[in-house]
Amino acid sequence: MESDEISTNLEKQLKVLGKRIRIDILKKLSTSEPLLSYSRLQKKLKKLHPLITNISFHLNTLKDNDMIESTNEGYYITQIGMEILNIIVNLENVLNRKNKTIMIRTSKYTTEPFNIKKVKEYLINEGKMDSHRAEIIANIVKERLSQTNIEYMTAPLMREYVNAILLEHDCEDTRHRLTRLGAPPSEVTKYLEKDLRSPDQFLKDMGSEVSEQYLLLNLLPNHLADLYLSHQIVLLHLNNWFLRPLAIYLTPKTIKRCILKEYKEYEEKLTSREKTKALFGLGNLLFQIYPFISEDLILDRFNTEIIPIFYNNGEKRDYTDMLAGQIHGFNRYFKDNRSHLTLCFSNGSKGEYQGFEKNFLHSLVSQERSTENSANPLVLLNYSSPFGSLESVPSNAIFYDDPTIKAMNSTFINISDKKEPGNKLIMDKILLNLNTVSKGAQHDDDRFFELLETVVEKTFDLFDYKSSLLSKYLSNTPQWNKIVFKLFEEKENKNLWRDSIKSISFFGLNEASVTHCGIEFDRLATSEKFVLDVLGLIQELINEKNERDGTNFLFTQPHDDLEGNRFVSNLIRKDSGLSLEKKISLFKKFESILTGGSVFRYTRDLNGLTLKKAYEKLKTAKLSAFTLG
Repeated sequence: MESDEISTNLEKQLKVLGKRIRIDILKKLSTSEPLLSYSRLQKKLKKLHPLITNISFHLNTLKDNDMIESTNEGYYITQIGMEILNIIVNLENVLNRKNKTIMIRTSKYTTEPFNIKKVKEYLINEGKMDSHRAEIIANIVKERLSQTNIEYMTAPLMREYVNAILLEHDCEDTRHRLTRLGAPPSEVTKYLEKDLRSPDQFLKDMGSEVSEQYLLLNLLPNHLADLYLSHQIVLLHLNNWFLRPLAIYLTPKTIKRCILKEYKEYEEKLTSREKTKALFGLGNLLFQIYPFISEDLILDRFNTEIIPIFYNNGEKRDYTDMLAGQIHGFNRYFKDNRSHLTLCFSNGSKGEYQGFEKNFLHSLVSQERSTENSANPLVLLNYSSPFGSLESVPSNAIFYDDPTIKAMNSTFINISDKKEPGNKLIMDKILLNLNTVSKGAQHDDDRFFELLETVVEKTFDLFDYKSSLLSKYLSNTPQWNKIVFKLFEEKENKNLWRDSIKSISFFGLNEASVTHCGIEFDRLATSEKFVLDVLGLIQELINEKNERDGTNFLFTQPHDDLEGNRFVSNLIRKDSGLSLEKKISLFKKFESILTGGSVFRYTRDLNGLTLKKAYEKLKTAKLSAFTLG
């Protein structure tokens, strides 16, 4: 009697599962978590069964037989349903074994039979999928392949085939992890964690594009990667973003200690031979640092502390040319014809050193003109001190007279010693796209500021991720650890990132004004007030963050993007109809907000002034910093 009842139940269940769509319902529910709404389930089934009209009937049949259940939120498969589905999948595998073998061409240019175990391992190891779901997806892959006439597939095509099935079954997170980088993510991870020698070596071996994709698809969470992909922000040097800080700032004390370590009794009386060794020591120090910065190295008080070391003191040998040669050599390491070194000239050398200082500046300019693929360093000059004629200084020089400016790098970040003196890391500079925010706000002020605050808060999170990534990857790099020991003697790696300077900037300010207010901000008082309120909010959020968490965020001016031309350093439009006086007046309003660094960029060809007259006019205006570029 009991045997007859079991047979009847089996016959009943087999009849229930006699429709292909019901098996597909079980498969869809088995790979989706936790619930699948009716509309989403219907949409997925329509792709497999485009002519089906009575999906509810099949769902109710499966519910009546305890294979699925539903709530207000959607449907899910029961334990009984899952066990029955596993039996069906195994039965399908038995039936599929008689089919011809599909051959796969691997990345090693060999062929091998399709192996369902490798698909499962691929999903688990690289897709981070749990074993049970991986087995179901692998079986679906094999089942689909068995229904085709395919005899031969390449490994990349096989991966795309698997990805398509993952999308069908709501496994987007897994598919996201499996996006190809030109190399398997597992190999990139292994290289970073075990075989990393230096960022340069990584970029050479794996490629910049691979590095960028790995960052956006595997290292950053989706909601932060989407900030970049949706053009809400710009990340500088994307290919090495998680491998290098933006810049390093060094005090003269450190530079002297590194290049004069053999001369403990140094009193500016080195012999010719000792000066030559010190020059090579400087070159060696620069060479050790360059692989670990994206933008530039900042050497403070270069004229008053470093240049005097090489004063020729009546010798025939001209050390200014040799010193300028070491500086240009550093820029040539990067092979991009851009400046990656900032030399900060403080209040000026005194007495006999002034002439030597002027000769050095002249030598910098001369060597740039005569040397191919060489760029002058960024030179910061205090315009209250004598430095020679304007023609004898690099064209990209920044003139300043603000006592709060200790040093500034090429991205206009003000290095301040307010917290503690000493060497500093500048972790990064992230730019917010204000025009994207304005488009999303659709002329609603409240909505604009709400969206802006959200982007700023996410940008804070991005810095946290960069900090953890730099700490993770660079702490395993012997060369980096030597640099840390040499430059930051008492600091641990984790403290370096915690205490580093983190800069937030922006671009698209004028475009945002046009989109939101309908007119440029330099043409109407209401639009001017709007953009100042926008920048003021960002500075306010940064101040709150610093006070709350003890961080060191700065709000800075944008700088020129020499490659993509997506943003420029001009806060005020080049073709603005404002007089120079009004431009300066407007800029000072920005200057009071951008406490992390701002530079007034004078455009020579639009103002009709000689270089000397423009310089005197800007100097008289008491701008904190300006350039005649």
